[in-house]
Amino acid sequence: HFMTNATIEVLVDQISAAPREKVVRVSLAALRNLCQSDIASSTEGVAARMIKCGLPKTLRALRERPWTDPDVADDVEASTRS
Repeated sequence: HFMTNATIEVLVDQISAAPREKVVRVSLAALRNLCQSDIASSTEGVAARMIKCGLPKTLRALRERPWTDPDVADDVEASTRS
């Protein structure tokens, strides 16, 4: 189960520590999918856990990072707006 296995925390850690763009992109996509799933409405929602893990701060830093793949920049922007 995603909520009991610290999946959200691991994905947020991957986003902030990953040197590869593909890891950032896949991790962001996974978090967005979790937000749209039934899990998001559980006791402590997915969005609340992302905030507790510091994802908003990480996204602000990622917005400033130069990306070679424009799709990653688009994913960061989309995640920031979500």
